Parts: sequence; C-alpha cells; structure tokens
Amino acid sequence: VRKWKADALALVRALKVVEYDQDQERPIGNIRHYMGLTAQDVYKLVPWAVNTQGGSKCAACRNARKCSNHRAWHVRYEFLVPVLVLAMQQAFAQTEA
Repeated sequence: VRKWKADALALVRALKVVEYDQDQERPIGNIRHYMGLTAQDVYKLVPWAVNTQGGSKCAACRNARKCSNHRAWHVRYEFLVPVLVLAMQQAFAQTEA
C-alpha cells in the first residue's frame, strides 16, 4: 500500500459532467433523464474506473460508437470515490494554507 500522489483536483476538474435521456434501458424505474460521466472520457483519465466490456482496444468502442462485438462501456462510479476524497482533502489543504 502506498499513498497516491496525483493531483486529484486537476483530475476532478477534467471530468466532464453530461446529462442525457435514456430511452431504452431504464435502470432506475421510470426515470429517463440522467446526469453522469461518459465512460470514454473517464477512461482517458482513470481507466481503472471503467468497465470496457473487453472493448478497450476497439476503435468503435473508444469513440462511443455502436459495436457488435462488445457491450457498452460503464463507469464504475464507486472507483471514483477515493479520487473525490483526495480532491476534497487537497482543496481543504489549499484553503487552510
């Protein structure tokens, strides 16, 4: 175990929050409108937080295009929690300095 020394604030700043409508699969009841992060954008910054469904080397998947060989990528939000905690700690440290 070792301390992660990345600039978590910069990483969090680089994440792009998007909103979208989900017309087909509705994982949360009848909710259609969501906010989140695109798996492809997250993958560029923190690849371990994305389940690529085996398509990490597939050009179509990397560009969020429909692919008949792989399922859609999914952000594993729980893997981003430590990054968010570190970003908050770094922000607090800056305000205390």
